[in-house]
Amino acid sequence: MSVDIEKGRAKYIALIDTISANHNRPRPYIAAQMYAGGRLVSGKRATSDYNAFISDQANAMRESGTPLVGRDGMPALSIQVSKDKEWQNLDPEEKAWMQKGLQERKAMNSSAHKPVHINTVIENFSSRLDTEVAMVASNTGGHVFYGCVRGQASDMFSAREYSSPKVDAAFKMLFKQSFGSMVLKVDAYIVAGLAGALRLGTGAKADKGLGDILIRDRGYNENTIPHTMNYINYEKAIVVQYRVELVGSTHNVMENPGNIKTGAALNALLSALTQGVCYWKTLTAAEWAARKLAHELLEKAGVVVKRKQRSDAGKSKNPHRTATGKVIQEAGKARPHKRRKAVKSVRTVQEDHEEEGEAVGKDRGDEDEAEDSDEEEEGSGGDEGEGDDDDEVEEDGDEESDEE
Repeated sequence: MSVDIEKGRAKYIALIDTISANHNRPRPYIAAQMYAGGRLVSGKRATSDYNAFISDQANAMRESGTPLVGRDGMPALSIQVSKDKEWQNLDPEEKAWMQKGLQERKAMNSSAHKPVHINTVIENFSSRLDTEVAMVASNTGGHVFYGCVRGQASDMFSAREYSSPKVDAAFKMLFKQSFGSMVLKVDAYIVAGLAGALRLGTGAKADKGLGDILIRDRGYNENTIPHTMNYINYEKAIVVQYRVELVGSTHNVMENPGNIKTGAALNALLSALTQGVCYWKTLTAAEWAARKLAHELLEKAGVVVKRKQRSDAGKSKNPHRTATGKVIQEAGKARPHKRRKAVKSVRTVQEDHEEEGEAVGKDRGDEDEAEDSDEEEEGSGGDEGEGDDDDEVEEDGDEESDEE
């Protein structure tokens, strides 16, 4: 067997090289085409009498309570039928009846949804179609896009889509969203109706935004809701204070999404938000009381460190008011307000240097004369004082002489 496999592999590789050289195509591309196959729809072949007889025998065994067991059941039955060759002696009417029964059983099996089988069919279809799309885009230079969505909620496969880079860029420019997002919306509309499509939309989500759920369920307004997310003190600043919590977070520890460094973690978070797994929820009274009690116990145990309190906490920062807002009135100690003095006159500055020099000299002369006059007044005042003292001395001498 190994020798035959080696010979077949050599012929296969040689055929790939030959086709690649003849058509001037890359060798990996030809190998992918040879492996995936070119036909997307398999041709319908007529059912042989042999297959119809085997199917009738298997159905008879199933109805009698002894169905074929395991993967070896059908091959064993096929070997037995081929040895007996009973199917070759059937009448045309019996053959027609077996063919009709086989077609009916096929129709019943096709109408029944088998999730595993459907998922396999969709996967095979997508893999073959992607290969054909790549070939068409490479040969013609065209841009191809397609989508495959579910028919009902019980389908076990996910929506599939493909679009070339230029098509995706065109969708973003024209419709403000990628082609993949539109395929997901179509899938949501078919499965869940218009409500499902709107829920999957990129607009405001009343049941997912923190601010919206606080306004809708908790009675807050635009001025009292938090405008920034407190990731560090999430338990106290968000859960305990506002009675809400974030459900479905993809991280064990609440942290800022800007600190996520790996692509896998970001994709997991994006998938949770897109599918509605991660959202904000209002806590019940019992849940809220339990969360508050648990947080208080953690604070008492020292696991959660309280924020340091300011030394002037509770005191008014206004020096003229108390903590209750009462105005302080201190009679006699309040400093009067300084009033700005109004300008009485404006001196015109002369630009001529000579006139300015004369004016300056005149001012200096006036100042000298004023100083001289002040000195004379001080001298005269001093002499008058000395004369008065002499008179007082003479009067004292006269009084002494009279007493004698």
